[in-house]
Amino acid sequence: MNMQQISWRSLAHLALIVVALINVYPFAWMLSTSLKTEAEAKTHPERLIPERKWLLADEPQALRLRLAEGTELNSGQEEVVLALIREEERRRENLRNHVPWRVGISGYRRLAGLDTLDDDAVAERMHSELQELEAHGWLQSRRFQHENWGVVWNTMGFWLRTCTTLVLTALVVYLTVLTSSMLGYCLARQRFPGKIVVIAVTLIAALNVVPREAVMVPIFLFLRDLSFLGTIWAPALWLVGASASSALLMAGYFLSLPKEVEEAATVDGAGPWRTFFCIVLPMAQPMVATISLFAFLGAWNDFLIPLLTTIAHPHLQPLAVAVYDFRGGHAQSWELINAAAAIMVIPVIIIFMILQKRIVAAVAAGAVKG
Repeated sequence: MNMQQISWRSLAHLALIVVALINVYPFAWMLSTSLKTEAEAKTHPERLIPERKWLLADEPQALRLRLAEGTELNSGQEEVVLALIREEERRRENLRNHVPWRVGISGYRRLAGLDTLDDDAVAERMHSELQELEAHGWLQSRRFQHENWGVVWNTMGFWLRTCTTLVLTALVVYLTVLTSSMLGYCLARQRFPGKIVVIAVTLIAALNVVPREAVMVPIFLFLRDLSFLGTIWAPALWLVGASASSALLMAGYFLSLPKEVEEAATVDGAGPWRTFFCIVLPMAQPMVATISLFAFLGAWNDFLIPLLTTIAHPHLQPLAVAVYDFRGGHAQSWELINAAAAIMVIPVIIIFMILQKRIVAAVAAGAVKG
């Protein structure tokens, strides 16, 4: 191998590294921002000044004092007030370690000008307020604020959206693998009238010849007439139907499998269903893993279909819609927005790392027939 080949290979590797870093940078920025405070996450941070007395107000205590002063409340109003107190205490517990400012105490003194203040009385008052802010958790030393994740997960209800997304994704993956493998096996091995038409329709759907927006209204009306809107089945069936290309991938993989194995199973008395589920489908595990990953990514990240089918049922909306809604209600809280986005992205990365070997095996096996 001469020096010219080595240099070209080095340039190719360098280009791949640069492209990889460019693609990793947005995720690194999102993850780092999710661990910052509100002040650090802002594009134009506010200047930190003392005397933030409103931060030290104890709202549950104020409500209790209002009740203790003899305010006349009926039983219903009292229950509402007590529920508000409990909710406020729960929120404060979730936000106990979540502070907007993470700066050193010495840095705060320098920004506030406490070290160069001539008036001893004012300096003493500001020092006392500084101690109060530190005691209440509004002022702490710099560190990664992982509490952002806890605030989004608990206070904002993302645990419910995550469970909904997991159920929807599992349903889509199961149905996609089942329908795609069966249709792909029929296209690869079976002969039946209208096979060319089925292949043509599947190819048109896979190539997105018809724009996605053009079929949204009829599909929505079809699901409405079936009374599926407002259930998990509406987005699941729509997403399964949108993965027509998976059947063509499965058909191509089945064509690469030797027919002798199926013939031997038939000689041993196995029927078509047993041959497919017990012999053929296990042999296609690499492609099944690839199809599962594609279905998982499609169901996990899709935004428009779940939004259309669950717009009147917020409790069924998955993470993609939840992050969008969360962005609308917390337009300036970039640390919380990125924490919510990280909760959505990290499971995808974990799944991809688990299945990457099977994906490479499927690509290698599909490249060579026989």
